Amino acid sequence: MKNKSQEGKCLASLAVFRELYNSERDIYGVICEFLKEIISTKGKYQFTLNEITQLLNDTFDFEIPEAIVNSSLNRFKDSLEKADAIYTVTNNSAFQVNGKITGTHKNIKDSNDIIIAQLYNYIEKGKNILLSSEEKEKIVLSFCSFIIDESTTQEYSDFISAFIVRGKQDITFTKQLNSIKEGVVLYTGLKFNTNINNLGSWNTELTIYLETEILFHFAGYNGELYRILFNDFFSLVNEINAKSLKSVGKKLIHLKYFTEIKDEIEVFFKKAEYIISGKDKANPSKTAMTSIIDGCVTPAEIVNKKTNFYLFLKANSIIEDDYKNYYSKYNYKYNIEDIELIKTLSKNTGIENVSPYLRYLNYINIHRKGASNKGFENVGCVLLSGTNNTIRLAWDENLKLNNNVPLASNLSFLTNKLWFKLNKGFGNGAYPKTFDIVTKAQIVLSTQLNDSVGDKFDELQNKYKKGSLTKEQAVASIAELRRQAKKPEEINENDVDSVLKSIEESSIDQYLNEQELFKYKSLKHEEENNRLKEEIGKIQKEKEERERENIEKENELEKFREKDRIIEYKRIKRNNIIRTTIKILGFLVFLISGISLFFYNEKISNIINGVVAGLFGILAFFGIDYKIFKKI
Repeated sequence: MKNKSQEGKCLASLAVFRELYNSERDIYGVICEFLKEIISTKGKYQFTLNEITQLLNDTFDFEIPEAIVNSSLNRFKDSLEKADAIYTVTNNSAFQVNGKITGTHKNIKDSNDIIIAQLYNYIEKGKNILLSSEEKEKIVLSFCSFIIDESTTQEYSDFISAFIVRGKQDITFTKQLNSIKEGVVLYTGLKFNTNINNLGSWNTELTIYLETEILFHFAGYNGELYRILFNDFFSLVNEINAKSLKSVGKKLIHLKYFTEIKDEIEVFFKKAEYIISGKDKANPSKTAMTSIIDGCVTPAEIVNKKTNFYLFLKANSIIEDDYKNYYSKYNYKYNIEDIELIKTLSKNTGIENVSPYLRYLNYINIHRKGASNKGFENVGCVLLSGTNNTIRLAWDENLKLNNNVPLASNLSFLTNKLWFKLNKGFGNGAYPKTFDIVTKAQIVLSTQLNDSVGDKFDELQNKYKKGSLTKEQAVASIAELRRQAKKPEEINENDVDSVLKSIEESSIDQYLNEQELFKYKSLKHEEENNRLKEEIGKIQKEKEERERENIEKENELEKFREKDRIIEYKRIKRNNIIRTTIKILGFLVFLISGISLFFYNEKISNIINGVVAGLFGILAFFGIDYKIFKKI
């Protein structure tokens, strides 16, 4: 696959492959349909095996081995004759297909081109650039590599993954991409299995060596999605072993881990003890570490978790490798840890320190005795890795030649191979999670995001050790990095933009600058708040002062009012006394006047009346209101 046109053609071919399998339910039958299309549309009436294989692969951008094509041609016994290695068509009607596959291929390719155009637009908006023709070429190559399970470290793989996750709710979109990915399962099964006559069973022994991250996947330390992916693979292994126990009395697939892997696990749990003891800080990018220390308060609890972890592995028949002679003289000729090869691999992959990853690949090569071209079922052993650097080395052209089975691969690769070998097909819809394109996109984004977080954490530690960061800055930065790190299932269509931003920010400096800017803005905001508080305080004080003065004035007025009330009370009381006195006097005057008039004469009565009038005059003189007499 060397250019944009070929890549697009390959994706469409894989989708057609998957579609044909729906109707044929047979790999050879699918190849036969492609061969009929080639013979019909190319007008081939005579050809050699090599010629028709080359034409098939060139037309649809396949890499199908001659052995598979040869077995497929054998199904045309009534329509082909073979003499001196030359095939001759004897029944033209058997190859009249009217370009059905070619038409389907074109329609699918046109639909794929629409998706590619949408991807261009997404990247241009995300990067705020206008893509050149060369950049578009790179994007198509990366997109196709992503879909067909090649290296996940291709340029633009982060944007491609984000693009796919964003479109997860579009059923047509995901169905189209998953159709291609399911075609990959069938197609790659052919590439690494030259004999497919015995599909449906597994007949040879295979030892799969598991790396640390894979073991942590199984335990659920790296999140639920990784656990599901491992269990999909593990269920196929168990199915094969259950059948082989019945048929041959032993398990055919064995799961092991190297002694050095156990050492890595021991170091990992010991670091967890240090973190719990306050002697170390957890790297936010290591989600397994977060899971292990979660809920633990003492180092003893970490030790207990480690013990349970080993018991869990043993209970599921995952054991430590007991072979110790990897570097013996006998195995020297299979040793690939060569200085020149290390330099070449480092240059090709960009991995600075190749040796730790190459070591396990070397062990696999020693077990295979240097032979990796026997097909997947006959390869004898393989490394199952969850580490990108290991996979990149294993798939480098200097280690993986032609269609040789790689020394190591990931869960997706092995699950695909076992699924294909067991001839599971795609009829019931109960597929392994690894077949889902959105799942892969989430994993790629999570991996790149956490790698970025890990790089920032290392940079942060270096800055802190050099004294260029305060403890407060370091603690705040670690908290932010812990917030950024995500497990695959935690990445959804709503936060892919922030994930991309975190990946793009490869240095901690930008975050620290943002933190300083935020701190500055917070300080300015605090100063403004303090100024406002001061102004409000002044206003409040003035208000309270006015209220106090008003209260004092009101109290003074109340004193005057109270004084007036007392005076009024005394006046009323005095008037009441006077009225009462007048009433009594008036009654006495009336009584005396009546008696005088009755016993004496009118003259005396007048004298008495005059005295009363004088009395009233005196009262008026002393301020007694005459109107009070109206109330008497």
